[in-house]
Amino acid sequence: MELSYWQSRWEKGNTGFHMPGGYPGLRNHWDTLNISTEAHVLVPLCGKTPDMTWLATKTNKVTGVEISEKAIREFLDEQNLTAEP
Repeated sequence: MELSYWQSRWEKGNTGFHMPGGYPGLRNHWDTLNISTEAHVLVPLCGKTPDMTWLATKTNKVTGVEISEKAIREFLDEQNLTAEP
């Protein structure tokens, strides 16, 4: 799938795949994964998932990768965060 497809979906607001409350399976199974609090967690195609903020309470470092600038701006706004260069 082309990256432009995902960019277009975000720009058009066609984000039925987005889960405003985050992915329940993550919270339900996190403790069974035995991931260290020192872990660095990578979240590819993170969109604006609140899972990023939740993960930051569980590990030292969380990195989200997203192609859509709109999704990133919305995430920052919704989580009351600011971007750093």
